[in-house]
Amino acid sequence: MKMFVYVFVPTVAFLHFANSQQPCRQFEMATDNLREVIIGQCEIYQQNINQPIFCTEGFRNCTEIWEAFSEAFKFQPRCNVDYHRLDRYFTLTDHSIPKDKSLFWENVYPFVIRYSNRGRRFYALYDTLPGYIANGPQWCSNESDTTGMSPPGTLCPGWEATPDCPQGAQRAFWIAASINYGSRASGEIFILLNATSDPIFSNNTYNAMYELPSLREIVVTKATVLLLNEHPIHGQTKCGDPTLDIISSKMKAKRIKYDCIENRRDLVETFCFDYPTADVCKILDTTSSSSFTASVLSTTLVSVFISSVIFIY
Repeated sequence: MKMFVYVFVPTVAFLHFANSQQPCRQFEMATDNLREVIIGQCEIYQQNINQPIFCTEGFRNCTEIWEAFSEAFKFQPRCNVDYHRLDRYFTLTDHSIPKDKSLFWENVYPFVIRYSNRGRRFYALYDTLPGYIANGPQWCSNESDTTGMSPPGTLCPGWEATPDCPQGAQRAFWIAASINYGSRASGEIFILLNATSDPIFSNNTYNAMYELPSLREIVVTKATVLLLNEHPIHGQTKCGDPTLDIISSKMKAKRIKYDCIENRRDLVETFCFDYPTADVCKILDTTSSSSFTASVLSTTLVSVFISSVIFIY
């Protein structure tokens, strides 16, 4: 009997391997071999991250998806890209998101990726095909370049608006992605927030401006805010924070039920696996630290096993 073990590591970001003579690019710089990176991430998601969905709904053509992605910003004004140009991209990449599994968030990256667990617990925007494809690469338009894109190494406008660049290619993309993601949620949605942030929630976030307004009445039945409070005070909760009224009022206008939970146990356990000495970890029962670590480690090993493909001959 021969055993071959293939362990999928879902952290592959770039398919281009620089030689020792090339300096590492800064994160804000346009990505080398953007076409290959976008197509590669498209294939990785369908083949390794979430294959069961596409086995049922059909695999997508990643070359066609690249064309729709790039055509949305090629030869466009560097700081004035219309997000509606991405409509075809989302038509090609959209797939079903299970009911009660949509996870919105602010100020908790990268923890949200661990908590959502690549769609096994929840689906954050980055856990969907259209979001996964664009998470990491950097790109921007250039009207004068023969490719319509800025060359690799060019400093690109980011996802935040600035006075001199209100809407570059990446901001246009994430606006369109946020609207699309919000419109596809169903059942109970969850909004993960950092209770130590000041303010906890704000009206000028993607969540407030694009995602929550895109929720569909009746289709979305409840919105539950999940607060992660690293420094809880016994007998008090930050669910009464006035900035959360922004969310509750938006839900009331859409006739969607609203709830708030601070430091839900599964949230705290996931957080404390990486930060076991944090104040919030003290609220976890009277279980010994060793027992707690073993319990969480067991859960993590199950996740790793699910992400592995084992062939036995």
